[in-house]
Amino acid sequence: MYKPRTIGQFKVMEFLKRSFVLDSLIIAPISRNGLMLMDRNADIIAFELYNGTILQCPVPSPGTLSDMRLFISNLNRKYPDLRSQTFDAKTTLWLETPNSLTYQQALGLTDELYRHYLTHPMMDKDEILRQISTGFVSQDLYRSIQLWYLNGHAADTFLVISGIDGTGTLIELIFHYQTPAADAHRFYLLEA
Repeated sequence: MYKPRTIGQFKVMEFLKRSFVLDSLIIAPISRNGLMLMDRNADIIAFELYNGTILQCPVPSPGTLSDMRLFISNLNRKYPDLRSQTFDAKTTLWLETPNSLTYQQALGLTDELYRHYLTHPMMDKDEILRQISTGFVSQDLYRSIQLWYLNGHAADTFLVISGIDGTGTLIELIFHYQTPAADAHRFYLLEA
Protein backbone atom coordinates (compact mmCIF):
# COMPACT_ATOMS: atom_id res chain seq x y z
CA MET A 1 0.00 0.00 0.00
CA TYR A 2 1.24 3.48 -0.85
CA LYS A 3 2.40 5.44 2.21
CA PRO A 4 1.85 9.22 2.19
CA ARG A 5 5.00 11.29 1.71
CA THR A 6 3.61 14.75 2.33
CA ILE A 7 1.33 16.33 4.94
CA GLY A 8 -1.32 16.85 2.26
CA GLN A 9 -1.26 13.20 1.27
CA PHE A 10 -1.35 12.17 4.93
CA LYS A 11 -4.50 14.23 5.55
CA VAL A 12 -6.18 12.74 2.47
CA MET A 13 -5.16 9.24 3.64
CA GLU A 14 -6.75 9.84 7.04
CA PHE A 15 -9.97 10.90 5.26
CA LEU A 16 -9.84 7.77 3.07
CA LYS A 17 -9.36 5.53 6.11
CA ARG A 18 -12.50 7.00 7.68
CA SER A 19 -14.55 6.87 4.46
CA PHE A 20 -13.58 3.64 2.68
CA VAL A 21 -12.70 0.00 3.33
CA LEU A 22 -9.16 0.27 1.99
CA ASP A 23 -8.36 -3.46 2.06
CA SER A 24 -10.04 -3.96 -1.30
CA LEU A 25 -8.74 -0.78 -2.98
CA ILE A 26 -5.46 0.34 -4.51
CA ILE A 27 -4.18 3.75 -3.37
CA ALA A 28 -1.89 5.88 -5.52
CA PRO A 29 -0.71 9.48 -5.35
CA ILE A 30 -1.85 12.06 -7.90
CA SER A 31 0.02 15.07 -6.49
CA ARG A 32 1.66 16.43 -3.34
CA ASN A 33 -1.83 16.91 -1.89
CA GLY A 34 -3.87 14.18 -3.54
CA LEU A 35 -4.51 10.45 -3.68
CA MET A 36 -6.69 8.27 -5.85
CA LEU A 37 -8.44 4.98 -5.20
CA MET A 38 -8.93 2.20 -7.72
CA ASP A 39 -11.24 -0.76 -7.19
CA ARG A 40 -11.13 -4.21 -8.77
CA ASN A 41 -13.28 -3.03 -11.68
CA ALA A 42 -10.67 -0.32 -12.45
CA ASP A 43 -13.11 2.41 -11.37
CA ILE A 44 -11.15 5.38 -10.04
CA ILE A 45 -11.94 8.28 -7.72
CA ALA A 46 -9.50 10.96 -6.56
CA PHE A 47 -9.36 13.33 -3.58
CA GLU A 48 -7.17 16.34 -2.90
CA LEU A 49 -6.52 18.64 0.02
CA TYR A 50 -7.54 22.15 -1.05
CA ASN A 51 -7.44 25.06 1.41
CA GLY A 52 -7.68 22.69 4.37
CA THR A 53 -10.62 20.72 2.96
CA ILE A 54 -10.59 17.28 1.34
CA LEU A 55 -12.49 17.44 -1.94
CA GLN A 56 -13.13 15.01 -4.75
CA CYS A 57 -11.12 16.05 -7.80
CA PRO A 58 -10.57 14.93 -11.39
CA VAL A 59 -8.17 12.06 -12.02
CA PRO A 60 -5.15 13.60 -13.77
CA SER A 61 -4.54 12.78 -17.42
CA PRO A 62 -1.18 11.31 -18.42
CA GLY A 63 1.58 13.74 -19.35
CA THR A 64 2.98 14.08 -22.83
CA LEU A 65 6.08 12.50 -24.31
CA SER A 66 7.82 15.89 -23.96
CA ASP A 67 6.94 15.95 -20.25
CA MET A 68 8.38 12.46 -19.92
CA ARG A 69 11.62 13.42 -21.66
CA LEU A 70 12.00 16.46 -19.39
CA PHE A 71 11.42 14.34 -16.28
CA ILE A 72 13.98 11.75 -17.40
CA SER A 73 16.46 14.51 -18.20
CA ASN A 74 15.98 15.97 -14.70
CA LEU A 75 16.29 12.48 -13.18
CA ASN A 76 19.57 11.84 -15.03
CA ARG A 77 20.90 15.24 -13.97
CA LYS A 78 19.97 14.86 -10.30
CA TYR A 79 20.83 11.13 -10.10
CA PRO A 80 23.54 10.47 -12.72
CA ASP A 81 24.39 7.01 -11.33
CA LEU A 82 21.84 4.47 -12.55
CA ARG A 83 22.00 2.72 -9.15
CA SER A 84 20.63 5.86 -7.48
CA GLN A 85 17.61 6.04 -9.81
CA THR A 86 15.39 4.13 -7.42
CA PHE A 87 11.62 4.35 -7.05
CA ASP A 88 12.27 6.49 -3.98
CA ALA A 89 14.41 8.93 -5.98
CA LYS A 90 11.82 9.08 -8.77
CA THR A 91 9.05 9.67 -6.23
CA THR A 92 10.99 12.47 -4.55
CA LEU A 93 11.70 14.16 -7.88
CA TRP A 94 8.07 13.77 -8.98
CA LEU A 95 6.83 15.36 -5.75
CA GLU A 96 9.41 18.19 -5.77
CA THR A 97 9.27 19.15 -9.45
CA PRO A 98 6.20 20.70 -11.04
CA ASN A 99 5.22 18.38 -13.91
CA SER A 100 2.15 16.91 -15.54
CA LEU A 101 3.20 13.27 -15.37
CA THR A 102 1.20 10.70 -13.52
CA TYR A 103 3.00 8.86 -10.75
CA GLN A 104 2.99 5.73 -12.90
CA GLN A 105 4.72 7.63 -15.71
CA ALA A 106 7.33 9.01 -13.31
CA LEU A 107 8.13 5.49 -12.12
CA GLY A 108 8.20 4.20 -15.70
CA LEU A 109 6.05 1.14 -14.98
CA THR A 110 3.52 -0.79 -17.05
CA ASP A 111 -0.04 -1.06 -15.70
CA GLU A 112 0.62 -4.56 -14.38
CA LEU A 113 3.90 -3.65 -12.64
CA TYR A 114 2.41 -0.42 -11.28
CA ARG A 115 -0.49 -2.23 -9.62
CA HIS A 116 1.98 -4.76 -8.21
CA TYR A 117 4.23 -1.96 -6.93
CA LEU A 118 1.29 -0.34 -5.13
CA THR A 119 0.07 -3.56 -3.52
CA HIS A 120 3.19 -5.60 -2.65
CA PRO A 121 6.22 -4.90 -0.46
CA MET A 122 9.59 -4.61 -2.19
CA MET A 123 11.76 -7.72 -2.04
CA ASP A 124 15.46 -7.71 -1.23
CA LYS A 125 18.22 -9.76 -2.85
CA ASP A 126 18.27 -12.43 -0.11
CA GLU A 127 14.53 -12.97 -0.43
CA ILE A 128 14.83 -13.24 -4.21
CA LEU A 129 17.60 -15.83 -3.87
CA ARG A 130 15.47 -17.87 -1.47
CA GLN A 131 12.48 -17.75 -3.81
CA ILE A 132 14.33 -18.66 -7.01
CA SER A 133 16.25 -21.52 -5.35
CA THR A 134 13.27 -23.81 -6.04
CA GLY A 135 13.86 -23.36 -9.79
CA PHE A 136 10.33 -22.08 -10.42
CA VAL A 137 8.57 -18.77 -9.69
CA SER A 138 4.99 -17.61 -10.12
CA GLN A 139 4.00 -14.70 -12.33
CA ASP A 140 3.37 -12.67 -9.17
CA LEU A 141 6.82 -13.40 -7.77
CA TYR A 142 8.40 -12.60 -11.14
CA ARG A 143 6.76 -9.15 -11.03
CA SER A 144 8.36 -8.62 -7.61
CA ILE A 145 11.75 -9.60 -9.06
CA GLN A 146 11.22 -7.22 -11.99
CA LEU A 147 10.43 -4.38 -9.56
CA TRP A 148 13.55 -5.13 -7.52
CA TYR A 149 15.58 -5.04 -10.75
CA LEU A 150 14.05 -1.72 -11.85
CA ASN A 151 14.63 -0.21 -8.40
CA GLY A 152 18.23 0.85 -9.07
CA HIS A 153 19.66 -2.62 -9.74
CA ALA A 154 19.71 -2.54 -13.56
CA ALA A 155 23.23 -1.05 -13.58
CA ASP A 156 24.95 -4.20 -12.36
CA THR A 157 22.33 -6.92 -12.71
CA PHE A 158 21.07 -8.74 -15.79
CA LEU A 159 17.48 -10.02 -15.89
CA VAL A 160 16.19 -11.54 -19.11
CA ILE A 161 13.91 -14.20 -20.52
CA SER A 162 16.59 -16.44 -22.02
CA GLY A 163 14.41 -18.95 -23.80
CA ILE A 164 11.48 -21.30 -23.92
CA ASP A 165 11.95 -25.06 -23.78
CA GLY A 166 9.91 -28.14 -22.96
CA THR A 167 9.72 -27.12 -19.29
CA GLY A 168 8.59 -23.52 -19.90
CA THR A 169 9.91 -19.97 -19.97
CA LEU A 170 13.47 -19.79 -18.68
CA ILE A 171 14.59 -16.63 -16.86
CA GLU A 172 18.22 -15.71 -16.27
CA LEU A 173 19.24 -13.45 -13.39
CA ILE A 174 22.91 -12.47 -13.05
CA PHE A 175 24.12 -10.37 -10.14
CA HIS A 176 27.38 -8.39 -10.68
CA TYR A 177 26.91 -8.81 -14.41
CA GLN A 178 30.07 -8.67 -16.56
CA THR A 179 32.43 -8.78 -13.58
CA PRO A 180 34.62 -11.58 -12.20
CA ALA A 181 32.16 -11.84 -9.29
CA ALA A 182 29.19 -12.61 -11.60
CA ASP A 183 26.60 -14.80 -9.86
CA ALA A 184 24.21 -16.43 -12.38
CA HIS A 185 20.85 -18.02 -11.57
CA ARG A 186 18.29 -19.64 -13.84
CA PHE A 187 14.69 -20.43 -13.03
CA TYR A 188 11.43 -21.13 -14.80
CA LEU A 189 8.33 -18.97 -14.85
CA LEU A 190 5.23 -20.92 -13.89
CA GLU A 191 2.38 -20.44 -16.33
CA ALA A 192 -0.70 -18.73 -14.89
